[in-house]
Amino acid sequence: MKKKLTSVFIMFIGALVMFSGCKKETLAYQSPIGLEPTNHNQPSDENPNYTTNSFNSSAFTFIEDYLSFKNIQDYENLINDSSKDKESDVAAYLRLNNFVDYFSNAGSRETMDDFLGLLLNPEGVIQIGEHIFRLDPANNTVLAILAAEKSLYFSNLLAGNIDQVHVIGFSMEDEVLDLIQGTFSEACSGSQGFNRETAIITSVNGQNLVGGAKFQTKYLKLGIYFSVRVKVFQYGGPGNIYPNDIDFKFDIKTPDMRLRKKPCNSGSEIVHASGLRYFDATGFWSMDGIRRVKTWKGYEGIKGLNGYRVWVRGYINNNLAHTDWLGRQQNY
Repeated sequence: MKKKLTSVFIMFIGALVMFSGCKKETLAYQSPIGLEPTNHNQPSDENPNYTTNSFNSSAFTFIEDYLSFKNIQDYENLINDSSKDKESDVAAYLRLNNFVDYFSNAGSRETMDDFLGLLLNPEGVIQIGEHIFRLDPANNTVLAILAAEKSLYFSNLLAGNIDQVHVIGFSMEDEVLDLIQGTFSEACSGSQGFNRETAIITSVNGQNLVGGAKFQTKYLKLGIYFSVRVKVFQYGGPGNIYPNDIDFKFDIKTPDMRLRKKPCNSGSEIVHASGLRYFDATGFWSMDGIRRVKTWKGYEGIKGLNGYRVWVRGYINNNLAHTDWLGRQQNY
């Protein structure tokens, strides 16, 4: 398949102010300390019909057992939507429509993003515009076929039979939606994904922690979706009891967290100020039933980053939980 590579200049639209010659973006999902996080509703067995939407539910339709976005722009708009309730609202809406997502079949949250996994079926399939994609984290690949050729090649897509003619294979490092259109945003230099986490912490400041907890920061590259998240995993005690009186926070190292976006030389970057921050008020339960997760988003988009400076430390009940800084710095 012949592709003409051109430079594409796409920038997020947000609140922008000048900072050291670069554009600083203040995003809605930043939660400065001192402001208690909102107690957002989550879909659950007790509350299965929670349907208040903070997103455009007409962005996608249901085709058989997977979601279909009419075009790449509709998909990108949903990904770029920074509404605080987006993830919980999407999860509730999909549940109301009996959609079975990637995590419903014990899909791993270690290799899949919390939000993107909601949009994929258990086989990792999603349609965006003219193409049907299948994400295969185990092999670090994204496969694609033309939706118009579904009857001929969908089984090959599911089987992972790449021929680079009808079933096209990409690495998850690639910006697949650019390549599939024959466009490409030049990377100034490499910006690798990373995953840094603590061991399970069982005591803080001399006090035992029931079940324990660990902190994680990750830049995850999935071909059609890229994200930077900070997470805390809380493990259950005897009988999978989760103490609710434990307060989790994290600290962004001075001077700040910086996430440099594409295209090159655009001066566009996301800046999260240093200091303590809350995780989201509610988190996703893992499928194994032995831990629950709270998360904070630093970045999500359909393009990767040209560079980043990400260093965080976790706090439990206002005590420093670990002395080492988790994260990585590249091209800063």
